[in-house]
Amino acid sequence: MDKREAILVSTRIWSWLADNPEPHKSDWPGWKHNGGDVVECINLCPLCQYVCDKYETDLEYAMACVFHCPVKWIEFTDHTDPHEFVESCENKAVLPCEYYGSPYERWIGARWTKNYNLAGACAGEVRDALVKALDKVGA
Repeated sequence: MDKREAILVSTRIWSWLADNPEPHKSDWPGWKHNGGDVVECINLCPLCQYVCDKYETDLEYAMACVFHCPVKWIEFTDHTDPHEFVESCENKAVLPCEYYGSPYERWIGARWTKNYNLAGACAGEVRDALVKALDKVGA
């Protein structure tokens, strides 16, 4: 899966989650196990799979995500230096998308507390970040 396809599939997932905030990512109808055409991937995230495949790495090292994930999660933080952001992620043992205050992290929290209205809104924010990333990749 190339970068553009990873963003497109991710956009489909998060658009569905914005419209259907109660189910989990694993419930998305597009996954093969649900009858769709998309093979399950690392973290049920095509972006994670893209980074791991393209850069032959795993996600234990936050630098791979900070520098190679099509979504620039640093934009959701007060960090401006990517190296500081990597260090902060590693100190907190989180991936950049899970960093405190990111829409993905807030989606997880909203689902945990069963606040599905908030979960839908956060999923919409993730989708919007993906659309922004898609615009940067171009046609």
